[in-house]
Amino acid sequence: MKVTKSLAKVQVWIFRRTVGAPGLFEVLLLKLTPERGGFWQPVTGGVEAGEQLEVAAFREAFEETGLSFYKDGPRALDYQFTFAARGNDYVEYVYALQAQGEGTVKIDSREHVDYRWVPAHEAASWLKHPSNQEGLKRLINRASTWLAIFLCVTGFLFGAPRQTLASQDGVVTSEVADVHQYPNHTSPKVSLLQKGESVKISSKMVRDLRGEYWYKIRFRPKEMGYVRAKDVDAKALIREMRDAGIDQEKKRTRE
Repeated sequence: MKVTKSLAKVQVWIFRRTVGAPGLFEVLLLKLTPERGGFWQPVTGGVEAGEQLEVAAFREAFEETGLSFYKDGPRALDYQFTFAARGNDYVEYVYALQAQGEGTVKIDSREHVDYRWVPAHEAASWLKHPSNQEGLKRLINRASTWLAIFLCVTGFLFGAPRQTLASQDGVVTSEVADVHQYPNHTSPKVSLLQKGESVKISSKMVRDLRGEYWYKIRFRPKEMGYVRAKDVDAKALIREMRDAGIDQEKKRTRE
């Protein structure tokens, strides 16, 4: 999208996968200098006249952090808002951009005094402005699906893409179990299983942003998808679930 107004701005949420915690991610927050307010926020910056919003978001993210990013971004979070400052009216467009690798953040001391990678579910308490909190909320809703797709495609969760799924015999223990395309509640549902149905259960669990655990399963007999760990059972997996702090009976009672 090309913007002709010189007073347009971008807000860019830079995020990365949490090391050692598949399905979770962190966001980058920058602390402004005292002269600029001294509060924490994501990357923000102005859009040059005639510059595309996506180009401006990438440029600002790189200029303010020096990080490398995946080529599929920036991604619009479908949120924009207006505000007045220094006698001018601004419109700010919100984007997300996934950092690549474990690069070092390089901040400009004229604008920022510190930076932190913060778990996404904790970052709202760091933010001053409601517009930043809304941007974070939209990122969390979107990024869980993006990361699930990314991890499944790259084989991070269950080995290399062509690797055979290590699985054990299992059975659906809930009255009904939704099967999702990816390991989170917002991904498309691909099937519905009934209590007592037999499945092949992956030997690995995945934790989503809500703290829910999922298994990859094979069912009927060649279809595959993801179900909540508490909806299926296999004797050989009970110890693994207990070690992860999952109590099936208590979780069912809460629901």
